[in-house]
Amino acid sequence: LKDNFFVGVSRLVGGKNRVGLVEIYGELKKKGVKEKLYILGEGDDKPNIERKIKELNLEDDVLLLGQKKNPFPYMKAAKMFLHTSMGEGLPTVFIESMLCDTIVVAYDCPTGPREILVDGRAGGLVPLNDKITFEKTVLNILEDKNLEQSIKDEMYKKMNEFTYEYIRKDLFKLF
Repeated sequence: LKDNFFVGVSRLVGGKNRVGLVEIYGELKKKGVKEKLYILGEGDDKPNIERKIKELNLEDDVLLLGQKKNPFPYMKAAKMFLHTSMGEGLPTVFIESMLCDTIVVAYDCPTGPREILVDGRAGGLVPLNDKITFEKTVLNILEDKNLEQSIKDEMYKKMNEFTYEYIRKDLFKLF
């Protein structure tokens, strides 16, 4: 299962921009990407996403898998975690994906992605709504093993900030 798909996990609502993700994926497919796209989640934007999949003839490549109680096996097995949200609070799915050893590529939306992806060193950070740069970022990571390793090294450093010991030390500093 490992590496033959990209994954996106979120509620299927307009602000998460899953229609945009399908459009980006369609362009990646034209550029030779073999991986499929699995989208996990439910929400009222699902009909629009289904329409876009059909319009781009991607029914065999983009799979809407619905809500999963445990998305971690998908995150762990994915080649990359792709996120096209227009806004976030704390994007916990990034942290979860990174803990599963899966690189995140995301729009630099307000708030969260820039901090968690360490200004783009711990994952792909793409200017908001820049589909072409999003595609290029995914392709660069797929094609450049040194870049992939550099991102993973930064990812591992960042993940240390979410360990019990790290948080404990920070709490003690506060008091």
